[in-house]
Amino acid sequence: MIYGVDYAWSHPSPAALKAAANPDGTTGKKFVVRYGGSGIDDSKMLTAGELSRLIAADIAAVSNVEGTAGGFRGYSAGQSFARRGRSWFKNLGMPDNRPIYYSADWDVQPGDWPDLKAALDGAASVDGRGNVGLYGGLYAIQQAQRTGAAKWYWQTYGWSTRKQPDGSYKVVWADGTHIQQYRNGVKIDGADCDLNRALTADYGQWGVQEENVDEQSIITALYNDLHRNPGTPNPPGQSGLNQLFRQFVHEETATVLAPIATAVSALRSDVAAVKAQVASGISVDPNAVATAIETAVQKAVAAIAAQIKPGS
Repeated sequence: MIYGVDYAWSHPSPAALKAAANPDGTTGKKFVVRYGGSGIDDSKMLTAGELSRLIAADIAAVSNVEGTAGGFRGYSAGQSFARRGRSWFKNLGMPDNRPIYYSADWDVQPGDWPDLKAALDGAASVDGRGNVGLYGGLYAIQQAQRTGAAKWYWQTYGWSTRKQPDGSYKVVWADGTHIQQYRNGVKIDGADCDLNRALTADYGQWGVQEENVDEQSIITALYNDLHRNPGTPNPPGQSGLNQLFRQFVHEETATVLAPIATAVSALRSDVAAVKAQVASGISVDPNAVATAIETAVQKAVAAIAAQIKPGS
């Protein structure tokens, strides 16, 4: 779990973010989600000065574009948001392959989905589908996942509460999200912040070198991918890790199997030689054959035992 925040006008200091407590007892926020490029209110946007201070404190940035509440609707709006957002964050140094989360900052209903999907399609036409992220409640996130309209998912607990069979209500988190916004209105260093947690090693962050992603996050991402339900698409940020992991498994398997394969091949050669002798009518000593096969089998078993050790 990687903890972070998002905020608008009032900014906590990087030192305060580094000292802020997390629910699991750890200390320090690792990322901030910041606005840029909507053209609605530049006073709440990420600036070069703020970014440099965050990076100096090893706090990564995540990009978000948000206009007026409910404003991210329709194809042309999506294009406009994407152009403005990409330009803003690129000017700050964001790499071209980093996503932007677009805010569906309202309780999206089925009747809203066509316009929201059109906006996501418009953003994809400008910035590529792989760079399109969505912020929203449960329904919006699940629809984006189902249709592939976005590839990065930031879910808020707002608009994500559902009634349970026992009549109670609780927040339902969609599977496969990258970031969860789990609490609003928390004061850090006097600034009004929302609390977030990233569930994958790559959640769209930038500005801080990759080695700052902790090892446990990488392990968690790999574990989650290996246990993902069949047919469920991988979060795009994990694809590179998956490829490296599969390559590692392939290479390690090859190393383990090489001596076993050699021993088995020798066994097959010995058996083939005996068969050839029998087929050609040459007298074969049964005891010698048994000894040869037993020796070859013992070599194969020894090779296997050498590779399979307790605790390995």
